[in-house]
Amino acid sequence: CVTGRYSTMAAATACDDCSAGRYSNNMGATNVSTCINCVPGKYSESGASVCTDCAAGKYSIDTGARSAQNCLPCPVGKYYNMTGASACTNCAAGRYSAAFGASDASTCGECKPGSYQFEPGSISCVPCLTGSYAPEAESLTCKPCAMNTYADEFGLSSCKRCKGSNVTLTMGALQCVEPVRCPMGQWSTSGYTPCISCPAGQVS
Repeated sequence: CVTGRYSTMAAATACDDCSAGRYSNNMGATNVSTCINCVPGKYSESGASVCTDCAAGKYSIDTGARSAQNCLPCPVGKYYNMTGASACTNCAAGRYSAAFGASDASTCGECKPGSYQFEPGSISCVPCLTGSYAPEAESLTCKPCAMNTYADEFGLSSCKRCKGSNVTLTMGALQCVEPVRCPMGQWSTSGYTPCISCPAGQVS
């Protein structure tokens, strides 16, 4: 019997095929046990001497896959650039992909400034919230606006500076306000809000 076939009978006039999902590279095989299951990432039709790889951009988790239909497209957020995959590769954190069956890392687009993504294998980027910004592409997180700067919009790559004498009261501000002097009995290093109460026995 040629490879991919076997016969359990002596003086047989025909050999039996290894079933689909199996293969044999043995010449003159006399037992069905010589037909071995294809490993995940490969498949075969009946009478195969080798298994066939799933194409690039596809994968299979099945042992003994019987046809190319067992090879599924890589899901969005993933890719695989070689044949014979049993799993696909995640797009890196800071990148994303909305493409099915991607076969190259270049399909993973970078998150633009003003957005971020910390999860590998993502299908989209997330715009920075108000009060924060992301100055670089492929950011994993957004940064809070520094004092006296603010972000009143989603998806900013830089914070806006307060105008005139206006200030912010905290980092990560959404707006600037006019400075307000600390009232009697409270103080701050700048003399303006935010203020804290004076310790017992002290006044301002």
